[in-house]
Amino acid sequence: MIQKKDPNEYWKQYLGKMPKDDLLYVACNQDDYSPELYAMVMELLWEKHGVTRQYVNSILNVDQYFEGELGTRDMLLDLIKGMGCGQSIEFLRDDSEDDDWYEEKEDDGVCDFYFTWQNNYYYVNALNDRSYVYIDLECENYYWLNEEKKTRIKETINELNVNYAITTLYYTTDDSLDNISVYCRSSFLFVPLISNLELYFISHLKLLSKRKKQINDALKEVKEWSDEQIRNGYLGD
Repeated sequence: MIQKKDPNEYWKQYLGKMPKDDLLYVACNQDDYSPELYAMVMELLWEKHGVTRQYVNSILNVDQYFEGELGTRDMLLDLIKGMGCGQSIEFLRDDSEDDDWYEEKEDDGVCDFYFTWQNNYYYVNALNDRSYVYIDLECENYYWLNEEKKTRIKETINELNVNYAITTLYYTTDDSLDNISVYCRSSFLFVPLISNLELYFISHLKLLSKRKKQINDALKEVKEWSDEQIRNGYLGD
C-alpha cells in the first residue's frame, strides 16, 4: 500500500526552501493565507532565521516608532541649523504670478529650500509626511552648444547614470540658445530610527559634492572635444 504524504509536511518542506524575505512577506500579510500556513511560516522563521513574532509585529506597526517625533522636514531643518548652516537657508515658494518668487519666503511647511554647506548650494525637497528626502546639487551649465556636442553630453550623462548611484539630470533652459543645465540628485531615507543622523546626512552631501566634480570633469572633456572627434564617436580613455 502506498503511504500518503501528510499535506502539512509537504507544505513545510516547500516553505522551508523559501528565502527569509519571502517568508516575512507571508508573515506580514497574514489575512491572505490560511491559519495553518501562517503558523508554519512563523515556525520556520523562528527555527531557521531566529525571527520572533515580536519582530514581525514591529514591522507591521513601524509607524508607532515615529509617534511624537518631529516630521522628516522639521527634523532635517533642525539638523541643518545644528550644523551651523541655519543662516544660509532660503525658503522658496514658486508663484508664477509673483515676479519675485525666487526670493526668500517664509516657511509654509511644504516649500522647497536651499542651504549652503562647504561652498555648495543644496536644493532640498522634504515633507513631514514623507520619509524620503530629495537633494539636488547644480553642476555646470553649458552654453552655445552645437547639436553634435549637445547630443554627446546627453549620452555622457546616461553613461554616468549607469555607473553611479547618484542620479544625473539635465534640462534645456533655452532651445534657441542650445543651453543645457545639469544637476545631480540624491534621494534617501531620513527617519529617527537611523543612528547618527547628522553623520548620515553629511555623508550624502559629500557624495553629491564628489559626484558634481565627476560630472563636471566628464562633461568639460566632451565640451572641449573637436567637432571631428564628436563625429567619429570618440569617447576618450
